Amino acid sequence: MRTGSGIADAQTQSMLDRLEREREKFRRETDEQTAAQCMKLAADARRRARQRVAQAVAETREHNDARLGLIRAALQTRLRQRQHQRQLRLLETGRETLAESLRERWQHAEERHAWCQALIRRAGALLHQKEWLLVNAEGLTENERSRLVEAAAKFGAVLSFECDESIAGGARLTAGAACIDASAANLCRPSPELDAALLAALVEIEEAQ
Repeated sequence: MRTGSGIADAQTQSMLDRLEREREKFRRETDEQTAAQCMKLAADARRRARQRVAQAVAETREHNDARLGLIRAALQTRLRQRQHQRQLRLLETGRETLAESLRERWQHAEERHAWCQALIRRAGALLHQKEWLLVNAEGLTENERSRLVEAAAKFGAVLSFECDESIAGGARLTAGAACIDASAANLCRPSPELDAALLAALVEIEEAQ
């Protein structure tokens, strides 16, 4: 039989055991909560880190895209400038070649006659005044003048002539204040139509070489 002292000791031990169990339970719960909080904090930290990385990547990509856009625009501008300069050089070469070709054509009688006949026909279609003056480069013979006078007469016009040594090739026809200029210099004068035709011809020649 337990004595009073033994009973008290047993009760005390029981209380101590219960306290130990409660303490152990509390410790486990606390550890679990702490672990859960740590896991949550770690997850939050990883999420924020991913967000920062994603933002940094996006900002870097945006910055790179902007830089690439500027570089691309600069290159396109440079390319357009080079293409424009190349076109100018081609046009200059084309005009010089055309002018030389026209001057050479004027030196051949048949070419010269066809040139002036075309000018007469154009004047007949455009001019109402019938007193015409053909201001021509050197080279027209008496026979060529006679044939041109006959061609003008078909349009009811009286044709006279004037030689101008400053004209390198071709001629211009005047009637009062009106003037149709078919001189080589005027035919080579820059214009959108001529430039487009020259560029197309020169590019075709380059591609064929």
